[in-house]
Amino acid sequence: CRSLREIDISSNSLAAIDLSPLTNLKELTTILLSVNEIRHVDLEPLASCTSLERLTMGRNHLTDIDLAPLEACLNLRQLHLATNAFFEIDLSPMLDLPRLEEILLNYNPFSPEACANICDFIYARPDVTVASICDC
Repeated sequence: CRSLREIDISSNSLAAIDLSPLTNLKELTTILLSVNEIRHVDLEPLASCTSLERLTMGRNHLTDIDLAPLEACLNLRQLHLATNAFFEIDLSPMLDLPRLEEILLNYNPFSPEACANICDFIYARPDVTVASICDC
């Protein structure tokens, strides 16, 4: 199982997810968690998944998320968080990810302050495509 490269548990009506079994899966490149009913997710176990390139969690019920553990995922290219219930989000952990290409945040009810932070990220990382409802 240490050579697992992709895990797809999308569209399973999951209300909760424990990512700790994924700790130290060095070959894991893709985690698909979209189209569930997840309200909270702890990303800390993913800090050791250094090959992670794609993380999708769109179409859930997430209201907050700590992206700091993803700072260690230097190969991350895509982060999909669209269609959740985020009012606030801190993208600063994503600033120094060298391979980051895309963050999908659209269809979230962001506050004006969150939109300002998202716009700051867009200005700091013009090489990253960011989809959101915020008017930058």
